[in-house]
Amino acid sequence: MKLKLKSKEIFYSKEWDVILNSLIEYFPLNQEFNLYELSQAANLKYDDFITDGISKNIQTYVGITNHLIYNDFVELKDFEKIILTDRGRQLVEYGSYSKFSKVMNFQKEAEIKDNWVKKNWILANIIKILIGAIIGILSTLIIQHLK
Repeated sequence: MKLKLKSKEIFYSKEWDVILNSLIEYFPLNQEFNLYELSQAANLKYDDFITDGISKNIQTYVGITNHLIYNDFVELKDFEKIILTDRGRQLVEYGSYSKFSKVMNFQKEAEIKDNWVKKNWILANIIKILIGAIIGILSTLIIQHLK
């Protein structure tokens, strides 16, 4: 069975997603780090996934770092050093961007439904009262008609 990912479940591109998900487990939670240096220290091989050398190019890691900063997963501490934000720590806990994205989408949907219920509870209660009144009136009419 082939898994289809929604575009929201991929971190910018498939290649960047593979690189990011491979490095997530090496992210230090409370220390500054450089993504390229981390990738070199981890010595991960992407040859099965990425064949064009993108994983060896420092510009790839600069782009991924910028995307992480833009999406509030990390903040820039030094010229080349970054540190995880609370959102970044959540990403590490989930272990991959797709899992993180699914959980965030689920939370957003739940929040939207909760807000809808909070905004429309008065309307829902009025409808309940009206339905109760209509049933009461109809039952009274039916009982009077049967007598």
